Amino acid sequence: WLQAESEEGGGPVAVLLDRLRSSGALPSSPGAAARAARLAMMERERIDELADVVLEDLALSFEMLRLVNTAQVRGSLAGGGPVLAVRRSIALLGLSGVRRAALALRPWPGPLDSEGAQALQALVKRCRHAARTAVALRPAGYDAEVVFLIALLQNLSRLMLHYHFADEARQVLRLQLPLPSAAPDGSDEPGLSESAACHAVLGVDLETLGAAVARQWGLVDEVMRMIRRHPLATPVRAADDDADVLRAVASCANEAVDSQDLPAANRGAALRQVAQRYGRQLQIGLPDLLSALKATPQPLPRDPLPEAESTAPAAMPPVAAAASVVPATPAAATRAAA
Repeated sequence: WLQAESEEGGGPVAVLLDRLRSSGALPSSPGAAARAARLAMMERERIDELADVVLEDLALSFEMLRLVNTAQVRGSLAGGGPVLAVRRSIALLGLSGVRRAALALRPWPGPLDSEGAQALQALVKRCRHAARTAVALRPAGYDAEVVFLIALLQNLSRLMLHYHFADEARQVLRLQLPLPSAAPDGSDEPGLSESAACHAVLGVDLETLGAAVARQWGLVDEVMRMIRRHPLATPVRAADDDADVLRAVASCANEAVDSQDLPAANRGAALRQVAQRYGRQLQIGLPDLLSALKATPQPLPRDPLPEAESTAPAAMPPVAAAASVVPATPAAATRAAA
């Protein structure tokens, strides 16, 4: 699939995959030097504390997921399932793996100019807001860190667009703006949707960019389904399994945060629509959505790891305890995803 997409006329997917090799997925967030110093001093800290440091940097979190989901590492896991939790990544790769991942990142802001860096930083802040909202909305029994990372990964396409195609991203944003109308009532004509604007500028759908990166990272089809947002034009059907629930809670949070960009007069109606779309599946209402959007940043709630995994190993530990993060039941989700 990657070869076919890359060779098809040297289009934007081929350009993106080439830039992944030269510039990485994202640059390390501001403050990376202080973060690296903290990692160097955390020889004897618990995995939870290490994970909190890693999760402060979106680029480092993604790099850890990329490393732990390579075929070589994933093939050594019991069942060969995917890993979508930073704690599990640290348990498998060790502190030395975290340090290697941190050193492999380009410093902020990579090749971006000041305008592009400012736009990317605003987008990262928005993505983290959506991830915290998803954690607040998650049903009981689902691991907070997995929900947090899936909500982030549902924004992978946007992040790739703003980092690797900064000029095109500005054009996409302009095409989404409403246009003054010549009609007598003076109402503005709506701009293009984000997906249509991206297709008009780059010639590919926005989702294609994120899918190309996720496949390059080695994420399997089940994870690819979870990190794809629910289309706005179709209703949300009942969940068949835990993967559907994880996809829905992340999609709900991202749609809720997106609604905050609308004019103030339209935000209430948009939020009510989001609550109606996901209310039955997630058992939430508009008050729950409003409360989740106001959630303040704080360390993620986590179930305790087994004692053998409570401290960061010096080298890669036995992998018998590592499991898939797409288990069969919600209760298993908390145990396996940690």
